[in-house]
Amino acid sequence: MAMSADAFRTWGWRIPFLFSTVLLLLGLYIRLRMNETPVFAKELRLRGASRFPVLDAIASQPRDMPLSCMVAVRAFTMLYLVVTYVLNYGASELRLGYTTVTLVSVASGIIMLLGVLVTSRLSDRIGRRATLIGANGLATLWAVLLFPVLHAGTFAAYAVAVVVTMFIAGFIFGPIGSYMSELFDTRYRYTAVGLCYNASGILGGAVPPLIAGPIISAYGTIVFGTVLAIMCFFCLCCCIALPETKHRALDVNMETK
Repeated sequence: MAMSADAFRTWGWRIPFLFSTVLLLLGLYIRLRMNETPVFAKELRLRGASRFPVLDAIASQPRDMPLSCMVAVRAFTMLYLVVTYVLNYGASELRLGYTTVTLVSVASGIIMLLGVLVTSRLSDRIGRRATLIGANGLATLWAVLLFPVLHAGTFAAYAVAVVVTMFIAGFIFGPIGSYMSELFDTRYRYTAVGLCYNASGILGGAVPPLIAGPIISAYGTIVFGTVLAIMCFFCLCCCIALPETKHRALDVNMETK
């Protein structure tokens, strides 16, 4: 905000990435000092560590693995849609200025955190699966409405588009940690959760931006919004197909279920 537009485009945009190095080192420090959970420590004593946790996860829960890869896809789509297309649209098409766009982006990050907190508590009350079904249903509806709202061309419409999109992303992110951890057996939980969560990030964060340009150029944003809605609906169906885990103990052996 304190530099010119030219300076920001030349070198200013690199500053946040340099500061993120501190967070990376802090995260590494915390991870290296963490102890294993009591549940996993018990598993090691009773059965030992899995030699091939990926294969064990796929063999033991072949249905849950691919379905779980789709649960958080819409959250990543909403997040990366804002930080790529929507923010660029506000700066280049609506001419709102980098300062205004940055302030709206910061505000939307706070709203996203609020969404995470709300649905984290809500999932403890009504269940992880039920919360994710509602969040993905909301994402399906918003995917259709997003571009008409955004193309209203006003600052208010732009702010609503950014804030609501990030709020829905937070809605989906809220229950994910608990849901995926409870969904998989202790023996391969870390690997299964990591694989499914990162697959969601790739599918949600990479695929929509790749197809957005060709679809929008050829058919317009309404068609792209419809494609997003179809993808959101597919994720919703995956959530419906998965079991509820609210009352499931972390030391339950899923191989016997």
